[in-house]
Parts: sequence; C-alpha cells; structure tokens
Amino acid sequence: MNAACINKLGKSICFVVLTLFCFVVSGYADISYAGISESYNVRITEQADSSSFIKEISKSHLSLDYSLNIRQIAPLTNNNVSSSRKKLSRWYSVSTNSMAAYDTLKTMSSVDLVSRNIDVTFASISNDPQVSNMWYLETMEVEKALEIESGSEEIIIAHLDTGARLTHEDLQQNIWVNPGEIAGNGIDDDGNGYIDDIHGWDFGDRDSDPTETSNYPHGTSTLGLISATKNNAIGMLGLAGPSKAMIIKGSNKNTSPYSPDPIVGLMDEVAAAITYAVDNGARVMNGSFGSQGSDYEDFQLFQDACEYANSKDVLFVVSAGNDGRDIDDDPFYPASFAYENVISVAATDSQDNLASFSNYGKKDVDVAAPGKDIRTTSTSSDIGYVDINGTSASAPMVASLAALLYAQDPNRTAAEVKSIILNTVDKVSALEGKVLTGGRINFYKALSYEDVG
Repeated sequence: MNAACINKLGKSICFVVLTLFCFVVSGYADISYAGISESYNVRITEQADSSSFIKEISKSHLSLDYSLNIRQIAPLTNNNVSSSRKKLSRWYSVSTNSMAAYDTLKTMSSVDLVSRNIDVTFASISNDPQVSNMWYLETMEVEKALEIESGSEEIIIAHLDTGARLTHEDLQQNIWVNPGEIAGNGIDDDGNGYIDDIHGWDFGDRDSDPTETSNYPHGTSTLGLISATKNNAIGMLGLAGPSKAMIIKGSNKNTSPYSPDPIVGLMDEVAAAITYAVDNGARVMNGSFGSQGSDYEDFQLFQDACEYANSKDVLFVVSAGNDGRDIDDDPFYPASFAYENVISVAATDSQDNLASFSNYGKKDVDVAAPGKDIRTTSTSSDIGYVDINGTSASAPMVASLAALLYAQDPNRTAAEVKSIILNTVDKVSALEGKVLTGGRINFYKALSYEDVG
C-alpha cells in the first residue's frame, strides 16, 4: 500500500493508495439495501485532478476537521490507471463521522457527484459420491453437456464473495494461481498493485489471504457449485470443469449499525473488487450479491465499475435477490443494470417453479437456474457439504455454463455467450412473465447450440 499525507495548518489528510471491496451477507441471500455508511463516494470532475481536489479539501480542512470529522480520503484505484479506467480513477472514498459532509462535498467545484457508500448484502456424472444428492444436474442436462465440453483450465472465473475455504478437499485443485506472483516474498512481482496475491485478494483485511472465516459463511458454498473437482472419487461435481476460480473476499462483518443483516462490504469495495477481477484476467465474474434502493446516485460508482467490465468484455453473472419482489419496480443492483455483459438470475425449485423467496422481473431478470435444496461444499470443515437455498446458488450455475461456453470457443464475446445462454433455456410456464426469457438454463442445449465457432 502506498500512502501520501498532506499537512495543512497542523492537520493531516492521508490519501491512501489501495483498492477496497466488501458487501453484506444475509443467509444464503444476496445483497439488499442496508442503509448509509459513514463514508461517501466522491467522483471529481473531468477537469479536476487529485491535486485540485486535495487543494479544495485542504482549504476547508479546518472546518471539515472540527465539524465534520473527515478521517480519510482514499482513491478507488491504484496508481496503475489505464485510459479505459479513466472514469473509475476519478472516484474517491471519503470517511467521516458526520452526514453533514455530504452537503459540503457537493458544493465543491472539483466534485462532480457525491453518493452514499451503501452496504451490499448477499442473497443467500462422475464417481463423486455427492452426485446422487445433486438433483439439478439432471434438470439442466449437465452430464450430457459435459460430454460435449468439459471445460478448460485457461478460463478464469472471478468469485466475488466472502472468500473460500482454500483447503477444502474438493476445491483445492481448481483455485486460481497468479502466474506472475511469487508466494511469500513480500514483493508485488507482477506490478498489479497487490503484494503476494497468489489466489486473489481480501479487500476487507486488505491482504493476500482470501480464506473464508466463520463470521458468516457463504463463499465456500457458492464456490463449490463452480469449482468442485470432477471424478476425484470424493465430494461433488463443480459445473465449470477445470476452470480456475480467482478468490476475491469481502470483510464479512457480522453486523452494521444500518442493517440487521451481516455486512460483507461497501459499494466502493465492491467496485474495486470488480476492477481487480477485470484487470487480472477473469473472463467471467460471479456476484451472488446485490443492493436494493431507489436513489440512483448511490449506485453510480457501482455502475461505473460494471461499465468498465463491459468495456473489457468480461461477463458478469449476478443474483436477482431473495426478497420475493419484482425488481422491475423495485431495482436491485447490479441485477437491474442494463448492460450487455450482465446476466441476472432468479431461482427455481426441483419442480421448475419460481422459488418463493426469489426476486423476479420480466425486464430486469434474464433467466432462472436451480436455487433450492442445492448440495454444495461447506466451510465447516475440509470434508464438509451442505444444502443451501437462494439466488446466490443460482448465479454460480450460470457463471459455470458461461465458462464452458468460453472453453468451447475462447473467441466468443460476452454478448455472444449471454445470447447463447438466453436463447437455449427450457421454457417453463411458471416463469412466463417472471423473467425475460421465460425459462431456466439448460447446459446441454447451450453447448449444442448451432452457432459453435
């Protein structure tokens, strides 16, 4: 981490060069609106730069320091800013103990937009012995599909969650290893701004260990659906074959003053996590999380990060949420973002009904995937397995299918992969008018699609 501090009238403002990420967990749910944190996301104008922003903050620093108690100002991105990340490089996180800072920041000439740094919450064929408990394999015709395409180690899926139990017996083999980094030498070997990020990054503790803790386990279970090793005579079957999972962890806090749900992070941290995944080679990102709210300004930073992923042709698969509501009327982000690289996923049960807890929306939700009574890996032990419910389970299935489609033809674009997934669903009457396609994904149909490159 690089830090530069500016002293003004005996006071100090620190500008810490780091990237953050977090979101909020609620059962096996996805991110819901959890209120306002004591920090704001500030986007400076195109004409301004860090210097002019610093000067303006410094001029008002005495009044800000005493009445508004600004504690820290941190840029979203590190020093390594490409032209395509220009918009994201204009964002800063301002930490304060006073909500009055919001109005003061909005009056500054160097400031383009101020948004509240809201909490993000979670939604909540082989010789592998757990396969008999995986009813969803038959529903989506997975075993037949894997005869067509079994996946590739070259495809990286970014797993944005609460981390993972990296030592789990069924996950170790398919965890991403950063080829440009030497473990444990304390050096940023690949120059990406992160030291010793061998398997990913922990944006909560700001270190290189994304191991899941027991505060509110979620990530190990969503990861199992993607990365459990096939045909190793133990455990279950992951749907993405040998694709490698980049583990990106949030802070996974138990509570927030603004939410009854466990918190795993804030908007600025999620945006930085997306940026990390895109910059480090992910073709697909899985986000079993989201945040609900009607103040669009609060989601502008989130939107800029998704726009950056879109500009780099990275597919972003996200949960629709677990509140049983129509997100066409009551938006849930990022599921409600209208980008060609975003796929929003609802949950179904074993009878192909929309799960009672699942959000829906014939405009904002693209497809459905199984999300009730889903067998997967558990963080409880290295040999643990568990049944989970939620659109948090549905999104990894779609992300896995996307990884197989990329393995089948690495030249496909995110828009092409999304189109194949949406055009090969099994039409289900219970989903008509509930999701855009009116259907649930089918692995075999997608991998048998005529447009195979």
